[in-house]
Amino acid sequence: MIFAVFYSLHAAKHNFAYRRIDLAAMQIDPGKLISVHPTSPILVQRASIVAALSFVFFLAMLLTFYLRQQIGYFMLGSAFLIVHLATLAGIWLQKRNTVKLYENGLYCRQSFVAWKDISLARESAAAGLEIISTNGKKLIIPRSLFAFAVIADKVRSIAPTGN
Repeated sequence: MIFAVFYSLHAAKHNFAYRRIDLAAMQIDPGKLISVHPTSPILVQRASIVAALSFVFFLAMLLTFYLRQQIGYFMLGSAFLIVHLATLAGIWLQKRNTVKLYENGLYCRQSFVAWKDISLARESAAAGLEIISTNGKKLIIPRSLFAFAVIADKVRSIAPTGN
């Protein structure tokens, strides 16, 4: 309860709830929506399996600690709980990585980049697809997205590529 109060005060101070960009209020018309690319379902499935197994082991360790009263089982249960919470946080944070391709640009992480504003697009094994706009803003699209090759092909066909 206390956490919810502090979070709501913090969110109100930093305006987290209203950070979504309204594409209709922008000067550039994004055009027709071509495709939406969320996190790859395979990666979400793997994370869900890890979260489920860690929760099962957490409950098993709590039951074992209750029966045997040894601190080692409590420590193992705590470790499984930390793994479970970290996995759930990772799943929740991956929702932000959705990329939407429009006729006139792309929308990623609360920012819209028009096709005409892309000055350079580089693909790297570590980062994914790095897009640099004409105003110097850098946008990195991770490889963990569904149909990443479609996004990379679309950006490469429009923007100049760098080595």
